[in-house]
Amino acid sequence: MRNLLFACALLLPFAAQADDSRDCRHSAPRQIDLDMEGVRTVTFDVGRHQLRLEASSGAGGALEGRACASNAGWLEKLQVGQRRDGDRLHVELRYDQPPRGIFLGRNYARLELAGSIPRDVAVELSVGSGDARVVGASALGVKLGSGDVEGRTISGPVAATVGSGDLTLSGIGSLDIRSIGSGDVEVERVEGDAVIGSIGSGDLEVRGVGGNASIRSIGSGDAELSGVRGDVTAGSIGSGDLQLRDVGGSVTLESLGSGDFEAHGVGGDFTVTSKGSGDIRHRDVAGEVDVPKRR
Repeated sequence: MRNLLFACALLLPFAAQADDSRDCRHSAPRQIDLDMEGVRTVTFDVGRHQLRLEASSGAGGALEGRACASNAGWLEKLQVGQRRDGDRLHVELRYDQPPRGIFLGRNYARLELAGSIPRDVAVELSVGSGDARVVGASALGVKLGSGDVEGRTISGPVAATVGSGDLTLSGIGSLDIRSIGSGDVEVERVEGDAVIGSIGSGDLEVRGVGGNASIRSIGSGDAELSGVRGDVTAGSIGSGDLQLRDVGGSVTLESLGSGDFEAHGVGGDFTVTSKGSGDIRHRDVAGEVDVPKRR
């Protein structure tokens, strides 16, 4: 019953969509009880579909929702399946043998599912052009293409790779963004460290970091970090921008190209090793300032 209540609550956005026949002209119910016994990690292959998950104190898990299609004949091809691999459970939202090109124009076929999993289970998502939301899991891993992913109240680590999609996170244990292509990442309230790999042309905003923060490289994108209790270190900035506000520790940047680097409110030292034609601005630095002299 508890799992059912969670699923019903999470399905409310889908129910609103159902009022518009253009969004779900033909539908069929879908339900699956997840084989959670002994499982430590659940991977969801979301693809183009929609998934809503909320962690609960129960030991079981289930998904339910509907298949939506512009053509009634496509409904039977929209299925959800699962398979075990040791202590990992793989769940796939799929469209079996889709003809090429059927989703052009006003044609569509998708699954809209919601449900619950145990709170002590880690979640891994693979999302293409679809969207997913996870609330309350112990850990979260994300591989995101062009879709949308939201994670809230994740007690442990969050690791992600982002293409051109949007990732929104709030209330997480620690952050590890391996790479951002042209997508957008917005993060609020990180309890531990925030580690960022490469940022291409995308945007990153992180507000509130309990530990240290680091960024390996920024291409033409923009990054903004605020409310970092520890140190902030950055490798290289190309033509993009990095803005820092309210850093408790020291700030270090190895190299600046043609972009801009700005820091307001630094509790420790402020150091830039090398710079090109870009601009450096700093204000309210408590420690020593060491930046290259203007040429």
